[in-house]
Amino acid sequence: MNILVMGHLLLGFLTAVAILVNLQLVRLGRRYRSQHEMLPPAVASLLIWLPLAAAVMVAGGVALGESSLLSYHDAQDVGELSWFVVGACLSIFADLCAAMTWITVREALKVTDATDDLETALVSLGSQDMPSVIERDEQ
Repeated sequence: MNILVMGHLLLGFLTAVAILVNLQLVRLGRRYRSQHEMLPPAVASLLIWLPLAAAVMVAGGVALGESSLLSYHDAQDVGELSWFVVGACLSIFADLCAAMTWITVREALKVTDATDDLETALVSLGSQDMPSVIERDEQ
């Protein structure tokens, strides 16, 4: 397979992964936007700014890789492909950071929701038992 085709396929794959991960991050941020008062400020700002930062890093990496592939096509110089590797690594790093953050924050917010639901259930259960305890104490 030609090196140009493989390079374009790799950059396309990295771009597709970045789009999917960033869409999931944006969706997670929208879901918990109403709860930003309860979230720590670092997590709230992470949900807002990380998708943008990851998209910029991936776009920069893809642009760097594409320019390297175009210069390789013109000159057939293998030394020019080092910038392709740098661009691909930048894209992979951005995708990895965004995906790991998405997984971690999603699971943390699920645990927070489950804890809130448990607290609500225990409070409602406790309020139902209180009149019977008060009646027993009065007798």
